[in-house]
Amino acid sequence: MSSARSPEDLPTIRALADAVAICNRCGNCQAVCPVYAETRTEPGVARGKVRLAAAILSGDLPVDADTAAAFATCTTCMACEEACPSGVPVVDIVNAARAQIVETRGLPWVKRAVFGGVKRPGILRAAADAAARLQGAAFKPATDRDLRRLRFPYGLAARRAYPPLAARPFAYPGARRKAGAGPRVLLFPGCMVTYVYPGIGHAAVEVLERAGVDVVTPPEAACCGVPLEAHGDLAGATELARLQFDQLDDLEFDALVAACPTCTSSFVHRYPRLLAAEPRYAARAQLLAARSYDITSYLVDVLSVGPPAGRLEATVTYHDPCHLARGLGVTQQPRALLAGIPGVRLSEMREPSRCCGGAGSFSLTHQELSLAIGARKAVDIVATGAEVVATSCPGCRMQLADVLSQAGDSRPVVHTVELLAAANEGAAR
Repeated sequence: MSSARSPEDLPTIRALADAVAICNRCGNCQAVCPVYAETRTEPGVARGKVRLAAAILSGDLPVDADTAAAFATCTTCMACEEACPSGVPVVDIVNAARAQIVETRGLPWVKRAVFGGVKRPGILRAAADAAARLQGAAFKPATDRDLRRLRFPYGLAARRAYPPLAARPFAYPGARRKAGAGPRVLLFPGCMVTYVYPGIGHAAVEVLERAGVDVVTPPEAACCGVPLEAHGDLAGATELARLQFDQLDDLEFDALVAACPTCTSSFVHRYPRLLAAEPRYAARAQLLAARSYDITSYLVDVLSVGPPAGRLEATVTYHDPCHLARGLGVTQQPRALLAGIPGVRLSEMREPSRCCGGAGSFSLTHQELSLAIGARKAVDIVATGAEVVATSCPGCRMQLADVLSQAGDSRPVVHTVELLAAANEGAAR
């Protein structure tokens, strides 16, 4: 076991020492934490993780494998921050602890290899293309929806169902020069839209162009870097942040829009923080943060779009993604868009903003916990009686489709903009 280290040897987590001291151990986080609801263990809840961080800072706790496992068991859904009367920035503390663990122990070789590829868009695309061609050998179609299951199942992975990788990743050349009086928008697709759900990207383009917007896309589909930071690779996440700004240098646009809240929150919150000490990027990061939007927010708050031209007769329930609702404060805009579709009836869940358990790679590294958290969401969805589940996050869409499949439920899960585009498509027929 590693020995404890003094605070002076722990610069990353030491920067959060004042935040750690804010916690008064009231336990309000226990009532809302999706992990604690399943584990009922103190290290599983925010209060416990803050106490662990305090013990690391005092030199009473070593930065070892057990410590790493405790901080990995968090979806960073921010429900604890929302409930905290003291304003403890729990996610910042968890991320700092994860980064400190990597600084102290290094990244496992598997993560080094994977993240090395993620940091290089060309390698990432080549790997995704190869995986898409070979996925038929490893996966077989599920019976109830467009999902795949392992052909040779093992352990808990046998239960999970996954969307197929796209045969043709999302790519949109965009306008070469401004074509009209409308705004020019940079649509940032992100990894999930590019490689898993290109239909979301095409729906976003259709909805934006119908609203009079010129759409452009980045020259390369680079990852926003959240998976790296979530696993403590702060240097790699910062490298990807720089890459985003380097490749946007020659593009002219009025606003950046994404159909993935995690990507949007990167431009709004993460990049200004990661690049704050770098003169070449800091001011640009702040300027871009002020004109970066989730697509539903941009459609409602900036464009004030009206209802689609067509109808959709359906009862729809809406799931609030954590990074959108709590991270960006966007909750009413998606509902306004859905309610504005002629024929759509909204049926709310009892807890629409409760974490679905996806949380990016958390659904892969903590499969049992992820499925248990998602099972609660599936029960809530079924109780609404809705025919369609809508959300504004491709990662949540993947998790919700899986947990509903686990429950034997085949109702479709779609992105909000896909319903808007479908209504417009119906009018065009």
